[in-house]
Amino acid sequence: WRTELDPDFTQRVSHKDLRRVALALGFEGGEVAAEALALHIGSCDGLSLVELAPEAAVLVCRFRRFVALFGSARAFFDAIDCSGKSGPLTLPDFTAACRRHSFEATDEEIADVFSLCDIDSKDQISLEHILFLEPNHRVREQEKLRIEQLKMGRKDTRQAFMAEVYVEEQ
Repeated sequence: WRTELDPDFTQRVSHKDLRRVALALGFEGGEVAAEALALHIGSCDGLSLVELAPEAAVLVCRFRRFVALFGSARAFFDAIDCSGKSGPLTLPDFTAACRRHSFEATDEEIADVFSLCDIDSKDQISLEHILFLEPNHRVREQEKLRIEQLKMGRKDTRQAFMAEVYVEEQ
C-alpha cells in the first residue's frame, strides 16, 4: 500500500493512481479490474486503506496512538533506539522496543507495522521511515527538512574529504 500507492501515507488513493499501479504490477484484469475494485469498495474520489484492508487500518491507527504517547515520531524513535545513535533498527530491535514500551500487539502485527515503515525493503528502519506516523503536519515537514539537511551535510563533508585527499595525492 505505502510503497506503490501511498508513500506519504494519506491512507487514500485516487482511482487514477490505483489504475496506474494495477497496470504496473500486472493486476489481473488490469485497469478495468482496478477501476471496478475502486468503484465497488471505494468512494467516488478514491479508495482508502479502511475500505481496502480494515484490519490493517485499525492496526495503523493503534500504532499511531502508541507513537503519540511519546509526544512525536522523533521522541518515539529516540525512545526505542537503544543504541542512542539514531541509527537504523532491524525487526528484532523494533519488536523488542515495542514490547519494552508495552505496545500490545502480536509479533505478526509488529512485523506488519515494521513492513509498513520499511518502504525501501532493506529490513531496517530509521527516523525517516517513521515520520509518516507524526500527526502534526508542520512537525513532520520540519523533520523531513532537517533529515535532508543532515544528508546534504554528510554529502558535503564527504566531498570535502575526497577533495582534500585528491589535493594531498597531487
